[in-house]
Amino acid sequence: MNSRVSKAAAYLGLLILSVMVFCYWASKKEVWFCDEIYTYESANGIEEQWPDQKPDVWMSGSDVTGYLAADGPGLRFKAISDVLYGDHVPLYFWIFRTVSLLFFKGSASVWIGLSINLFFFILGVTCCYFFVRRYIGDIPAAALTFFVAVLSRVGACQYTVLRMYMMMLAAEILLLILGIRIVNREKCSRITVLDFVLLYFVTLAGLMTHYDFWIFYGFSAAFCCLFLLIKALKQWKTLHGKALWSYEAKLVYVWCITFAAAILTLDRLFPYWKWNLHKGKGDSALSSLMVLSREKFDNVLWGFRRLIAVLFGERAPFLPTVVSFYVVIAVALVVLKRKERLKEATAVVITMLVSVAYRLVVCYTLPDAREERYLWCGITFEALCFGYSVIVLIQTFVKAKALRWVIGCVLFIGIGVLNTVNFNKGINISYLCYPEKNIPALEAHADVPWLIFGPKCGVYSYYDWTIPQELCFVTEEETKEDEQAVGYLKDKESFILYVNEGLLDEAVEFINRVNNTECSAEYLTQSTNLKVYVVK
Repeated sequence: MNSRVSKAAAYLGLLILSVMVFCYWASKKEVWFCDEIYTYESANGIEEQWPDQKPDVWMSGSDVTGYLAADGPGLRFKAISDVLYGDHVPLYFWIFRTVSLLFFKGSASVWIGLSINLFFFILGVTCCYFFVRRYIGDIPAAALTFFVAVLSRVGACQYTVLRMYMMMLAAEILLLILGIRIVNREKCSRITVLDFVLLYFVTLAGLMTHYDFWIFYGFSAAFCCLFLLIKALKQWKTLHGKALWSYEAKLVYVWCITFAAAILTLDRLFPYWKWNLHKGKGDSALSSLMVLSREKFDNVLWGFRRLIAVLFGERAPFLPTVVSFYVVIAVALVVLKRKERLKEATAVVITMLVSVAYRLVVCYTLPDAREERYLWCGITFEALCFGYSVIVLIQTFVKAKALRWVIGCVLFIGIGVLNTVNFNKGINISYLCYPEKNIPALEAHADVPWLIFGPKCGVYSYYDWTIPQELCFVTEEETKEDEQAVGYLKDKESFILYVNEGLLDEAVEFINRVNNTECSAEYLTQSTNLKVYVVK
């Protein structure tokens, strides 16, 4: 078979498999995570009040859907940016709003976010595939990409959550590819403008996606520019002061100009970034840099434990696995150096330095709770380096091509089995579903009224409330308006009650007193912070 045809076939096969796996897990997606609800609210709920801010009004699930959905007027980018003052950068929410209006108008479908993720997922898989194929000339590159982008749990976590993490990962993949291309570029008479034009757009997109990208960008720029400056200083003996104007040094200067241009554009598009970065989590992170504590050491150790648990399972023995993980990468680097495959070694070293440094800083400066999602991108790149290193070692120590294919197939199947166990039917994929919540049971009661009593405990249950034909939010203050709203239930044979566990008896007593009944509550399911009962 023609080499070009075989490469195209390998890529097409990878892409089809990738999309199939994506769609399989996406089909199981449930919306319950509060930040996902805030995605709908920030992008589409900008014209209205939260429905639960309208107590004692009987409404329908379609009213809640209408709040979460985009139904006009216009894209409202400025309004979204104003809502995000003091919170996030806006690019993901702009895209979410655009996709909602163009393809899902009036709908709060999970596929608004999943379709965005699918686009950046395909972009990331494609970039990984062709970048690795540039260095490894055979089919295992495809298997490597599949391992990192599809089969690993860290990949599934990023492409199923309705937030900006898949988009940020794609920006980071492009950033590293461009940075490594610039570092490994052979000396030529003119700087390639296209690389830096792409670097400008990738930098701007990343800076407008998530504030954690700033950390990743900082290390990527620092290590890439450091490699370039080392190359420039090696010429000091022959060029002396002119080494500061060598080709490599000029690349560093142009990189800095590119960053400055991206910052100026960011300031024009979203001037709130300065306040957010200084006064938000960025300020608490910077202020904590000089604070040493046992808790911070534990957080850093937790980061290493999550690396191993995410890739190899919660039951993997930590110390032997983490040592083996880094030993494999180190041995592969030695092999690459001895074979004078310096460009490949440079790519692995930069990727590892950036990923590990990113994870260490994020863990060291955790503002409050330990959140695994902040580590996903770094873990993805470390997994990529590990998979690449395994392929390098197989190529080096296994000379027979047939045996290499056998080993590759065994590893591929082994990884599949490992991740099948690691996924645990999707339960271990962060934010995919809430195992305690019985969605079919809720849908089976869509035709009876739903009463949400007392504090709503945030927005975790909001997507549930798109289900019923009738629902009402009632305060625990038991006002006249509350009594009138509850009075609507007097002639109903049954209804659904959402309530904080500590308020159940108070809620049932209030309903019985208002309607002069003797209702009883039967537990139905858990909805994150609230319990759900069928009241008869």
